[in-house]
Amino acid sequence: MVHGPFILEPCGVCHKTSRQDSVPLDRTRKRSEPKYEEETDQEVTTEQVLADASNHSAGLMPDLGANLEEALTSTSNVYNEIVIDPGETVTVAVGEESKLKAVHIKYIGFGNETDVTGIQNKLCSALEVCATDGTGKVKQKELQTDPDLELLFLEFVFPENATGLFDTDDVDFSVEIHTKDGKVLIRRYDVDMAPKIQTRIKHYKSWSSFSYYSIPDEYLFPDYTQHIYGKCYVGCGPVAWAMVFGYLDRRSHCVSLQHGTGSQGLYRNGPDGTYGLNSQVAPCRSDTRMEPYIENLNRIMGTYCSDSGGATKLRRMDDVLSFYKARQTGKPRVVLDKWVLSFLGMYHESIASWTRARVREGWPVIIGTKKTWFSGFHAPVVTKYRRRSRRYRRCLYKTKKGKWILCGKWKTQYDNDMYLHQGWGGSRNGWYPMKSFFSIAAKY
Repeated sequence: MVHGPFILEPCGVCHKTSRQDSVPLDRTRKRSEPKYEEETDQEVTTEQVLADASNHSAGLMPDLGANLEEALTSTSNVYNEIVIDPGETVTVAVGEESKLKAVHIKYIGFGNETDVTGIQNKLCSALEVCATDGTGKVKQKELQTDPDLELLFLEFVFPENATGLFDTDDVDFSVEIHTKDGKVLIRRYDVDMAPKIQTRIKHYKSWSSFSYYSIPDEYLFPDYTQHIYGKCYVGCGPVAWAMVFGYLDRRSHCVSLQHGTGSQGLYRNGPDGTYGLNSQVAPCRSDTRMEPYIENLNRIMGTYCSDSGGATKLRRMDDVLSFYKARQTGKPRVVLDKWVLSFLGMYHESIASWTRARVREGWPVIIGTKKTWFSGFHAPVVTKYRRRSRRYRRCLYKTKKGKWILCGKWKTQYDNDMYLHQGWGGSRNGWYPMKSFFSIAAKY
C-alpha cells in the first residue's frame, strides 16, 4: 500500500513531498456540511424561464403521476404562468413518443365568459397547432422529434395579428400533456396583449470580484476520454464516473495524510483496474488499462448506442453504487439531485445550488448539460465554481444628466460559473455558466 502525502507528475507516479506542498493554491474554503442555498432576489430572464420549461412554483409542481382533475382542483398546487408576448416562439417538451397519449391546448377562462368553446376555437385558430373543434387537441404532425433523444416537442407562436380576435388584454391557456398510463403535466401560459407604453430600464451597480471554491487537491483530477466500444463511443456517463473514482483513488494515494487510504481500492493493479491489489494509482489520462475500466462501468450503467454516441438513462446514473461500495471503505453512498423535469433535460436553479453545496463540501459532481433545447445531452464533472454578484433596480427612466427617476428597491443578481472536466481527454475543459438538469456525487 502506498502512503503519502505525495504529488503526481503528469501521467506519472507519486513522489513524496511535504504535507504543506500538497495543498492546492485555489482551495479557498474548508470542507463543510452541504447547505442548500437559495438565489434570493436573483433576476430571472424570459430565456431562463423558458429553458426551465416550468410553469409551477419550485417544490409545488404536480408530479407527472397526478390526476388531471386533482391537479386542477387541489389547493396544495400553486401555479405560475409564463408570460409571453405576441409573436414570441414557445417550445414545449412533451416527453417520449412511446409514452405519450395526447397533447391538448385549453383556454383558461375567468368564469364570466358566455362562449368558452368559441374562445377556445379562436385560440387554436391563432396558434395553428390544435384542433378547432372545441377539444384543443394538438395535431400529431405538429409534434416534432429530436433525433438524438427520441423526445417530442411542440413549437407554436401566438401571432401579433391575432390580438384583435380577443376582447381582453391577456389570454390564459394551458398545455396539457397526457401519457398512456393516465398521468398528466400541465403548463400554463399568459399572452400579454396590453399596449407597451413604457418599459422600465435597469440600473446596475458594478460586479463584485469573483469568489472561488474548489474540491481539495483539484490538480489531481484526471482527464479521461471516450473511445469506441462496440459500435459507438463508450459514453460520457461511464467516463465521468471513471474520472470521479480516479480522482478519489489518486488523492487517497497521493495525499493520504489528508484524505486517508480508504479510496485506494477504487483502482487496482489487475488488467482492467477493477480487481487485484490496491497499490496501483489511477492514471491521469486514459490508457490501455483505464479503457476496460470505463467499459466495465458502461455495462453496469446499461449505456447503449444512440447513433455513434453512447447514451445512459438518467435513472441508471446511480447504478454504480454497488461497484463503489465494494471498493470504498467508510460509508460509501451516491447522492442524486434532480427535479420533476430532469428527465426532459430542463435546467433548474435548485440543481445548481446543490452542485455548489457538494463542491464546497469537497466532492466532484457529475451534472447534466445540453448543447441545444433537446439535444446534445452530456455528463461532465464539476470540480470548481466561482461566484460574483451585483445590485440592480428598475427605474422608469434616466435623465440626460445621469439621474435615475422613479426607481424600485435594490435587488441582487448572482453570476455563477462552473469549471467542467468534459471527459474528452482535457479538451474543452474550462469555465461555463452554471446550469444543469441533474447532479450526482459519490461520498463516503
